[in-house]
Order: sequence, then structure tokens, then C-alpha cells
Amino acid sequence: MTDRQKSEQAIHESEKKYRTIFEESKDTIYISTVEGEFVDINPAGVSLFGYDSAEELMAVNIKDSIYTNPRDRMKFQDTLKENGFVTDYEINLKKKNGEKLIVLVTASAVKDENDKITGYRGIIRDITKQKELERQLLQAQKMEAIGTLAGGIAHDFNNILGAILGYTELTIALVEEDRNENAIIRRNLEQVYRASLRAKDLIQHILTFSRQTEHKPQSIKINLILKEALKLLRASLPATIDIYQEIDTNPRYILGDPTQIHQIIMNLCTNAYDAMREKGGVLKVQLNPVEINEQQSAENININPGKYLKLTVSDTGMGMSDETIKRIFDPFFTTKEAGAGTGLGLSVVHGIVKNHYGEITVESKPGRGTTFNIYLPEFEPKEENASTENQELLIGTENILYIDDEESLVQTGKQILEKLGYKVTGKTRSSEALELFKQYPEQFDLVLTDQMMPKMTGIDLAKKILDIRPDIPIILITGYSEVMTRVQLRQMGIRDLIMKPILTADLSNAIRTVLDKH
Repeated sequence: MTDRQKSEQAIHESEKKYRTIFEESKDTIYISTVEGEFVDINPAGVSLFGYDSAEELMAVNIKDSIYTNPRDRMKFQDTLKENGFVTDYEINLKKKNGEKLIVLVTASAVKDENDKITGYRGIIRDITKQKELERQLLQAQKMEAIGTLAGGIAHDFNNILGAILGYTELTIALVEEDRNENAIIRRNLEQVYRASLRAKDLIQHILTFSRQTEHKPQSIKINLILKEALKLLRASLPATIDIYQEIDTNPRYILGDPTQIHQIIMNLCTNAYDAMREKGGVLKVQLNPVEINEQQSAENININPGKYLKLTVSDTGMGMSDETIKRIFDPFFTTKEAGAGTGLGLSVVHGIVKNHYGEITVESKPGRGTTFNIYLPEFEPKEENASTENQELLIGTENILYIDDEESLVQTGKQILEKLGYKVTGKTRSSEALELFKQYPEQFDLVLTDQMMPKMTGIDLAKKILDIRPDIPIILITGYSEVMTRVQLRQMGIRDLIMKPILTADLSNAIRTVLDKH
């Protein structure tokens, strides 16, 4: 073999090697003209931009068909002209179907012998998913921060509500003794009481919506979750949106996570509102039991035959095209303007439904609104204890040590408990309560303590009290939804947990339950 043949063979093998790299690379490799046409592009590039062939892609104008904003190409060219190359240059591009791409481009300018730029060659790496995951992480961090903030607000707000509810209950009890003369006063106080109960529910809804917890399946009454979510929505949606609910009145249960079910209804209803934002409309939420037979399961709904609860959320908004419906549950897909949403809402709903062994379907036509149907397996729980509503308040005569750093709550709590027959000593400082207990450990039959107090929390105080007298019953009071579970508290020796703001009936029941077991 001559030197020339060897040289040609080496060139051929080199070209073959680099062509293999070009063809098999997972990143896009391209060569383009200054005018905006691809001269060559590998299969990864054809796939990235969603074209059927390299020939089809090379026939389009890059500025008009590949760039989201044609001006971005001018900036890209100016940078290459100035520096001769770019490294990890971030650009927004688009696929053939218009879907957004975020890419990093590493490229260099190709010049002729006169130092004139004749084209560009480079590598494109798709970072769309990475950027969306970063955005999702940021959103999760924001939600975690909101959850922490909500917990702090709940503590302060529940203390205020506790005083309002406590004094209102006490005053209603007083004016009821003379119903005729004080009828108007009593009715007004009852309105204050009802409004305070709504505020109590609202703060619990905010906590439920914002908290980030490990999801553990449990038997949940879905009727109640839906009604709670709709209460929160009524407070946040404008008057241009009419909300109708048709929720089966019989108790209906599923096995799942209440926070996630709450999230489903909030996400679907928020999407419905977005579709009706400009012109207003009707938001309808329905819950009914259905039975899916084998034929329905095989033909229409991808779930096993059996008993289900069908949750329907419908709106009279702008509706969706068939093409949009096909992609509606894709992560990061959104019909909103840039910056108006992450496109995660419906994909999250879809994931939650699947985690609950259910199915979600959608029906929609442009201009005719949208209907989402969710099928969740119905669960039959064991028999529950009879409701304690409307039962008489439980009374007692024991000695109680009551600790809360809010003076108003100590005063109302003391009055309420004394009205129930108990003897109460109130303290606003953990240290004072501890010193008193050290002096007279056998004087008290029960300790009621708030959790969030300066210098010494309720749990820390409880530990010190239990060190002195291990058998003393203790009930922890908190405005947070998740200090510890009741099981964890009982392992520490704390008998029960009461959520703020406290209603007299709840307090009397908890006290008697703990004392009667002691």
C-alpha cells in the first residue's frame, strides 16, 4: 500500500469515526449558514425539534421556525461575531408543533480566508426538563416557606380566635338566663360565635393546604374534605363565579390522604376559575356513588370493576381542543402565558388519582366548558362511635393547672373550666407553672399546657413535670396542625392533644376522657 493510499485510508477511517459520533450523539450536532438554514444536522437534532427527517428540517428557516423569538438569533450571531465562539449559551427554541425548548448551545463561527463568517457549527443540549425541575423545586421551596409562615400565623390567629370564642361562649351562657330581655344581644353574640367558627375552619384549611407531610393512607370522609375545600374557594373566588355543589349527603369514605384529596379539588377548581376568569361562569362540583361493571371497565374507564365515588368538576369556561386534551396531563404543559403557571396542576392531580388507584377523564369542547370526572374506589370503614355533637357538657370537680402565655386565654379558660365545676390555677409563664408544681405536685389532678411558649415549650414543660410526677395526666394545646402525633405524645407520657382555638364541648370531652381513664 502506497503512502497516498495509507493517507486516504486514514482520512476515510477518521471521517467514518467522526460520522459515527455525529450520528449516535445524544446531543444535537449541527452546521448552519449565516442566512439561517441547516447544512447538516444529526438524528438527535431531528428528534429534538420534532421533524420527520433531516431533509424536512434543513428546508426550514431557523430564525422563523426554530427560534421562539427571532431577535434571539440576532443576539446569538452578534455574540459569535464578537467572540468567535459561545459556550453553554442559553436560548429558548421551539419544536415543529410549537412546544417550548430551553437549550444550551456551544458553537463557533466558521470563517473564510478573508475572516468573513460563512456559517456556524455547534452542539445543542436540551435542558428543558432540567429547567422545569429547577422551577418545580423552587415552587416546592416556596410552598414549604408558606407552610412555615402559615403555622406561625395560625398560632397567633388561633390565640385571638380562642379569646373571641371563649368570651362569646361565656357571655351567651349568661344572657340565655333571661331570653326575652336579651334576645337581640344573644342573637348578635351567636352571629359573632358562628363567624368565629368560620374563621377557625378557614385557618385549618390554610394549614391543610400549605403543609408538606408524608402521605399515609387513612379512612377519610370525602364529603367533608370537599365541603371544606369549597368553603375555602368561596372565600377566594370572585363573585363572578357561581359555585354549585351536589354532594351526596350520606357519609362516603375512601382510603387515601386528606391533604392530597384537598389538593385535587383545589387544583381542578382553580383551573376552572382560570377558564372563566374573563367572563365569569358556573363552577359545579358533584360527588355520587357509581358502580363500574366489566363492560364499562373494558370500554371506557381504565379501572377495575367495583364500587367507586365519582367526583365531577365542571365549568362553563372557554373549553379545550382535542389536541390540548391529549396533552393536558403532561408535566409542565400549560395553556397559560409564560410566568402565569408552572403547568404542574393537572399532572399533579393525575398522579394523585393514580396513587389512589383511581382514574380521571376529561370532556371538553372549545366554547362549551370542561368537565373532569374522577373515579376513586369507595371504602367501607369499621363502625364509628356515635357523634358527640349536641351532647351535654361534661363536668367535674378536679384541680387543673392551666398554662398559656396569652393572658386572655388563661382568663377565658379559667372561667370556662370553673363554670364546668373544676378548680383552676392559671399561669402565663412555663417557669412559674413548673415552680408551683414542684412545691405542690400532689395538688393537681390534670395539667393543660399550651405548646408554643417563650423560653420553655409545652412539651419541655410536660417532660419536667412528668419527671417530678410520672402519673400526672397532661393535655397539650397547640395552634399548629403537626407538633407531634398523638401516638408520639402518648409515648412521652402526654395523654392527649387539643387544637386551638378550643371549643368548650371539645375541651370538656377531652378532660373527662383523660381523667376517667386515669
